[in-house]
Amino acid sequence: MQEIYGLQRLDAVASNALKQYAEDDDQLYLTVLRFVSRIKGDPRMAHEVLPLFEERRKMLIKAFGE
Repeated sequence: MQEIYGLQRLDAVASNALKQYAEDDDQLYLTVLRFVSRIKGDPRMAHEVLPLFEERRKMLIKAFGE
C-alpha cells in the first residue's frame, strides 16, 4: 500500500476516494469505472463488478433509505 499511496494515512486516502466518487454525482457506472481504475484493474472489469455494486446499493437503500 505504501508503494501506491506513499506516506498518506489510509483514512486520508479513503476520504479522497469518496470525494472523487461524490464528484460523479453518485452515478454508479462512473463510480465503478473510477473504482476499477483505482485498483489498477482492466477497464472491462467494470462490467463484471457493476451488478455487485448495484446489488449492494439496493440493499443499503432498503436498509437505510435514500
